[in-house]
Amino acid sequence: MNNAFPIYPFFYKKIQVYIVFLFLFENILSRVLTVPGEHIPTISTAIFEAQFNDTILVMPGIYKENIELKPGLVIFSKELFGAVIDGKGRGDVVKLSYNSIISGFAIRNGNTGVVSTRHAGNGITKCKIYKNRGSGIICTGDMPKIENNIIIYNEGSGIQALYINSGSTSINHNTISFNGNYGVIFKGKLTLTIENNIITSNGSSGYKLELEDKNTKITHNLFYGNHQFKFILPDNNFSFDPLFIAPKKKILNFGLQSMSKAIKKGNDNFNLGARFTNN
Repeated sequence: MNNAFPIYPFFYKKIQVYIVFLFLFENILSRVLTVPGEHIPTISTAIFEAQFNDTILVMPGIYKENIELKPGLVIFSKELFGAVIDGKGRGDVVKLSYNSIISGFAIRNGNTGVVSTRHAGNGITKCKIYKNRGSGIICTGDMPKIENNIIIYNEGSGIQALYINSGSTSINHNTISFNGNYGVIFKGKLTLTIENNIITSNGSSGYKLELEDKNTKITHNLFYGNHQFKFILPDNNFSFDPLFIAPKKKILNFGLQSMSKAIKKGNDNFNLGARFTNN
């Protein structure tokens, strides 16, 4: 029996080497697909060719298509808002699968800008989601990470999250303005943190929450000019004109004027709203 014990360290060492090999093998297999590229004229073509853990890099241009990401894909625009995904006036412009991330795009002209349903691990970051006939973002089931976006001029709500099953998420550093209905609306079992956002000039309330979990945290947000506000403003939130540079539909510059009181008002000492505008 004593002769058996020296086997164990050797056995565990082999397992460690095997795990490292798998990690390296997975990363060797991951690829970057460029759009447009050789035999890849559209984003949809790249998604069809892509495999789990691949990245799709999209060059500037207008892409008139509706896309649905495969699991495990990361898709980002090489230039911020340089790649425009235009839904051609019909359907949802972008649909996410599980562990899929979209970043840096302008997303417009569909029924919904981005849809994330029933899947965990998704992310929507640094996107401008605007001029859709429904809501900017719709989520059901599990919540994606929603951070650093400009969500504006959609006919529905800015962010609409319904029938959320469980989990926790943070809605952080977004500019959510001039949408036809709520700024944000959430229903379900979610543990939610809403922080450092600018939520202004929406057609209904800045926010509506119907959550079973009462641990919701709403802090360091700017609520201003929303059509209805039936709630007492929570502590550590603000209400004043953000002084956007040029928020009209033809310009869409949601940076902050130099005299804006929203500058460095975040709980992280950054400007409120989308951080890439003029921080």
